[in-house]
Amino acid sequence: MMKYLITVTAILLLTACQKPDIQKPEPAEPSQAWVDAQYTVVEQLKEKSFGEAETTLQNMMTLADEDLSRWEYIRMGLVSMPPDLALPMVETALRLPFIKKSGPQLFGFSKVFTQFKNLEDALTTINQAIDIKKEEDYVFWRARLHLMLKKHQLAEKDYLWLLKKDDSKEAYVSQYASLLNHLDRADEAKALLEAHANNPDLLYKSIILAIRQGQDEDAQNQFVHLKSILSKTEMDDQKRLEIGELSYWLNDTDYSMDLLSAVKSGDKISQAKLIMGNVQRSLENHDRAITLYRQAQNGTQEQAALAYLFEAQSHRELGEIRSAIRTLDQAVQLFPSDSDLRYSRAMMYEANTQVNKMETDLLYIINNDPEHYDALNALGYSWADRNIKLDEALEYIEKAHDMRPDSVPILDSMAWVHYRLGNLDMARSYMEQATKEPQQDQLLYDHLLEILSAIGDEQAAKTVKTYIQKHFKQKEGQE
Repeated sequence: MMKYLITVTAILLLTACQKPDIQKPEPAEPSQAWVDAQYTVVEQLKEKSFGEAETTLQNMMTLADEDLSRWEYIRMGLVSMPPDLALPMVETALRLPFIKKSGPQLFGFSKVFTQFKNLEDALTTINQAIDIKKEEDYVFWRARLHLMLKKHQLAEKDYLWLLKKDDSKEAYVSQYASLLNHLDRADEAKALLEAHANNPDLLYKSIILAIRQGQDEDAQNQFVHLKSILSKTEMDDQKRLEIGELSYWLNDTDYSMDLLSAVKSGDKISQAKLIMGNVQRSLENHDRAITLYRQAQNGTQEQAALAYLFEAQSHRELGEIRSAIRTLDQAVQLFPSDSDLRYSRAMMYEANTQVNKMETDLLYIINNDPEHYDALNALGYSWADRNIKLDEALEYIEKAHDMRPDSVPILDSMAWVHYRLGNLDMARSYMEQATKEPQQDQLLYDHLLEILSAIGDEQAAKTVKTYIQKHFKQKEGQE
C-alpha cells in the first residue's frame, strides 16, 4: 500500500558576548599579548588555517593562567577546530593542576567533548567536577549525557536528585517527564506534569502527552485550563506559534487564528502562515489556505518546502491533480534534493495514472536515499499491484519492512506481494497483522477478503465481508 559537533563558526563564537553557565570571576585586565592572540586566532579560524590556529591557541593556554573567562574563550576556539587538532589540546589542559581542581573548568571541558561527540569522555570529565562539588548545573548536565548514552537508569537517578533539590524548576520536571514517556511510563509522566498544572509550559507538555496517548477529552479539559492562565498580550511569538498550533490540533480554530495572526517577527511569520493555512484547509477553505501557503513559500527553505507540499495537498483535495503536480514541479526545481517533495510528486503522478513518471521519481529518491522506506514501499507496491517485477518488488518492500516492521501500509504491501507470488499463507499472516487494530482504509479489508477467498476460508471471508458492509460504503458492483 502507498501512503501519503553542532557546528559553531569561529566568528560568532569568538566575538559574541555570552553568559556562561557558571558564575565566573571578574577577568583580569587583558594584556596586549592576549588581545593580539584573540584577533589572530579569529582570523586564522575564519581562513581555516587550523595549523596556525593550533599554535596560537597553545600560546593562549599559557597566557590564560587560571583566568576562567580566558579559558572559556579558548574552549570556544577549540570547538571550531578539527577534532584531531583540538582533542590533544583538551587533554593537555585537563592535566593542568588548577583545571583538575576546578569544577567550572571541568564543566566547560565536558561540553567541549560533547561538541566532538566524545560522550564518554564528557561524562568522565563532568563526574570529576561533581566529585569536587555536587552542583545542580553539573548534575543536570550529567543527566543529559546519560540520556545521550542511553543510560536511562542513571539519568533517572540524577533527575530525582535534582527534583529533590528543587521540584519547581521547569527544566527538571520537563526533561524527567520526557524520560518517563520514553520509558513507556506515560502515566507517571502525566502525573508529574499535572502536578504543575499552573505552569503554562509544563501544562502544554502535559496536553501534548495526552494527545499522543489518545486521551482527547483529557487534552481538551487541560487546554481549557491552559487558556485560562495564559495572557495573549504577554505571549512572545514563539509561544503564539506553539499554542496556536496546539489550538489547531484541538479544533479550536478561532483561538488558533487569533494567536497566529498576531505573529510579527522574522521567519516566524512564515511558520505562522503555514499553520494558518492548515487551519483553513481543515475548514475546507482551500482558496484561503493556498494563499497562505504561497505567502509562506517566501520563508526559509524548510518552511518553503512544507508550504509547497501543503499547497499541493490542497489542490489534490480539490481534485486539481494537475495543479498539484505543477506546484510540486516548481518546488522540485527550487529544491531538487528534497526527497519529500519528490515523493509527494510521485504520489500525485500515481493519482494521475502517470506511472512511468511516478517510478522515475521513486527510483531517484531510492538511489539518493536508500533508506527512504516510503519510496521503497511505494515502488514495490506499485509493481506488485500491477503484477510485474515481483522479485524486485518483494526485495524493496522487505527493505522497508525491516526499517518499519509495524507500519500498516508496509504490512499491507508485504501481504500483497506475497499474494501475487502465490504465498497465500504468508499473505494472510501479514494482512491480519495490518488489520489487527481497526483501520479507516477499506482497501486493507478488500485485500484481506481477496486473500481469504483465494485460500478458500469461506467463513473468515464472510466475516470480513460483513465488516466491510458495516463500516464502509459498499463499492458499486460489489456483491
